[in-house]
Amino acid sequence: MPADVSQLRDLTRDLQAFTPKVAKGIPQVVKKGALNIKKTMQSDFRGSRHFGHIARTISFDVTASSGDVEAEIGPDKSRGGGAKLAHIAYWGGSRGGGASVRDPAHALESEGDNFENALVKLLDGVL
Repeated sequence: MPADVSQLRDLTRDLQAFTPKVAKGIPQVVKKGALNIKKTMQSDFRGSRHFGHIARTISFDVTASSGDVEAEIGPDKSRGGGAKLAHIAYWGGSRGGGASVRDPAHALESEGDNFENALVKLLDGVL
């Protein structure tokens, strides 16, 4: 008695295509998350009376290699000393200070749910 295995064949084909499709979509999800974190960090700096100008130095880079995707987000050293001043704004210097802007971990945490939802949407679109 022959069995209808067409759905099993469809599932097998979907699973074989799953990895490349997800791998192709993940860099875009990471890029969007990095952009959102950048915007939050810029907003935090713009709200600072003394460090507002550092907002324009915040940038991000996304790199993908060997199946890994990373984003580096923060003040760019080549943009007007932003990195040194941001360090003082976040953590202070030899003369004290710090906490002039929210810790950058806040921007990362605030993006967590959006990032997770984007990954779920990516997976839903593949399956």
